[in-house]
Amino acid sequence: MKMHNLEPGSFTFARRSYRPALAALLTFAVAGVPGVRVEGASQRVEIKDKTLVSWVSVEDLNCRGGSALSLGVNDMWDGLVFGEKVPKKWMAGSEVWHRTPDQKTIAQGEDAQPDHVTQIALVHHGKDATLLRDGKEIASWKLEVEPPAYGRNGYAMFGWRHMGCTGTNAYLHGSILDARIYDCALSAGELGALKPGEAGGVRPVAWWDFAKGGEDRMGLFNTSELKGNARIAGGRLQLNGDGDYLLCTRTRAGVNRVQFRPNIGVFADPIPFYWKGKYHIFYLQGGVGKVPWHHIVSDNLVDWKELAIPALVSDGAPDSWDGGNMFTGSVIQHNGRFYCFYTGDNGGNPLGNEGVRLATSDDLVHWKKQPDFLVVPEGKIYSDTRIRDFRDPFPYKIPGRNEWWMILCARTVDKKFVAGVYKSADLQNWTPDAPLDADGQECPDLFKVGDMLYLSGADHYSYGKDLRGHFTTPAQRYFDRPGIYAGKRMFDGKRNIWVGWIADTEDLSDGGRQQWGGTMCTPRELIPGPDGILYVRPVKEVVDAFCKDVFDLKSAHSQYDAAKWSINHGQLTNKSAPARVTFNMPAMGMLEMTMKLSGDAELTVAFRTDESGKQEGYLYTIDPSASTVITHGQGINWKRDGCRIDVNKPVNVRAILIGQSIEFFVNDQYAFTRTAYDLAEGKLGMEVGKGSVTLEKLSCKQLTPKEKTTVNN
Repeated sequence: MKMHNLEPGSFTFARRSYRPALAALLTFAVAGVPGVRVEGASQRVEIKDKTLVSWVSVEDLNCRGGSALSLGVNDMWDGLVFGEKVPKKWMAGSEVWHRTPDQKTIAQGEDAQPDHVTQIALVHHGKDATLLRDGKEIASWKLEVEPPAYGRNGYAMFGWRHMGCTGTNAYLHGSILDARIYDCALSAGELGALKPGEAGGVRPVAWWDFAKGGEDRMGLFNTSELKGNARIAGGRLQLNGDGDYLLCTRTRAGVNRVQFRPNIGVFADPIPFYWKGKYHIFYLQGGVGKVPWHHIVSDNLVDWKELAIPALVSDGAPDSWDGGNMFTGSVIQHNGRFYCFYTGDNGGNPLGNEGVRLATSDDLVHWKKQPDFLVVPEGKIYSDTRIRDFRDPFPYKIPGRNEWWMILCARTVDKKFVAGVYKSADLQNWTPDAPLDADGQECPDLFKVGDMLYLSGADHYSYGKDLRGHFTTPAQRYFDRPGIYAGKRMFDGKRNIWVGWIADTEDLSDGGRQQWGGTMCTPRELIPGPDGILYVRPVKEVVDAFCKDVFDLKSAHSQYDAAKWSINHGQLTNKSAPARVTFNMPAMGMLEMTMKLSGDAELTVAFRTDESGKQEGYLYTIDPSASTVITHGQGINWKRDGCRIDVNKPVNVRAILIGQSIEFFVNDQYAFTRTAYDLAEGKLGMEVGKGSVTLEKLSCKQLTPKEKTTVNN
């Protein structure tokens, strides 16, 4: 799947303005002791006016285009770049040179001695920009617009010029002794007074002294990872060749229970595969530059272990099929061998930006790419323009026949977005065929339940009884959108188990624009319902893992108006509407509610609210008469139609709150997931807007301690 193709479909995203909480400029009173970590940096800090400063020694004066420190977010960045425009000279780098207008931003030539340490600095103050060397101004210029703000999705990079930069002229060969970021403009005098490894008069928001490792001593960039052969040695960051860099991000911490998130970057498109009692999920790791495939394994769908060996990495020439991103595909087993069909994505490839590639394995861990394998559009059915949609291959074995169909996200020669088809008898040679009569989507997945075929994609699913027949899209066509994207499933012999990624939002704030990638959701089971519908529920293993009792309806501490509520036989019923009740609830856990609803009832369940409702909270409104469930509050308003809820039976609600997300399930039929960043705690609320609701059962449970996993590499 392409990183920029996340679409909200028919949903409306309400964008709330960012509310920065800038860190105060404090006197930097911490002793300059190497390795001492400075606590308390605000994760809300937004960096606009800034100073980037690095003490660097260039050991190969012929290297071009690398950076001693870059600060970036999404496609924007600013950095201290060596030799990009003029050999052996420093410059202020930025995306497409937007803040690097002319030769005035080029510093003097670098000294030839490899051990010579130079302080290089870039200062932005409003529209004023200055480049300094060893505390002396080299160049100053006016920007056309003020520089961008770098918030909670920002990254810091050492060695590589910026995230996603292609080609070999993109890396610094040398070492870095110290580097800092300030959220203010330092003067030449202040820069000249700074010494590596020692605190100065102004507190930086980020500081790397490399005395013991690559961590930011201020804690703003809370994750760091050395890439290639980059290493920390002798109190320096050593960058000795192309592919060597240190990446530091402000992302959320890694997660490996129930959900999964890598320690650095984001979890994107999953490729699930079940084999001999183990649940394998290959996934795209976003936010680390050229996208690789990584690999996690579980034997219980609760505890996830990441294998140390990436499944696929970019290892080809800069302009080749494997010189860019390793994008989505599928893993299958055939005749004792595992096959990984994947998308080679490289906008710099003159033969095309997307083509289908193949790697094979004997153990699911070590993969060998097949350099001669390539499937590309032929130009008669599917468009073969250089920039095209031709990705996300999914091989499907035709039952009872020696034939495979590869379903692809493709575009026809007349520009129609389709579920493309290629056919093969040997998994090696593929011929094009007409697309399916179905919606075209990213990340296609074709599977059968009973006598019904299902075609799911990154956004929704459809069904049919014949591959060459029409696939119908039901009114309630989502497994869980728009909170989750790019889900795929695996079959463990009994169940179809589905996972996707919960999308991070821009700057990790409620109501922000959704980004590509985030955190793997709780594994779900797909259940066939009537009329071709598929229902969704959390897998039993996850539900059973929440078995530490916190409270039930009898023991819950609640707040309600006795004039509006009555208690009979331990059950709570509203006397009139509207009526509101709240319960004390921990920030994390699994909530279960069983209720009896009148036919005209409208019920809202609120998380992290307060008694008065002034703290809005994260809200879910169920309206059986309209067959709708609305996910709203804190900057979003997502309405899902077609949710048929039978009020002649008790209505069950289950919610799983882990980290900064809420996964909400109704009747083990419908799932509604959202991120929850801004409110860390609050009460559980139940509000009856109209009609009558009787709360029959209520419980809250938390995860048991982690058991020792038996998963092996």
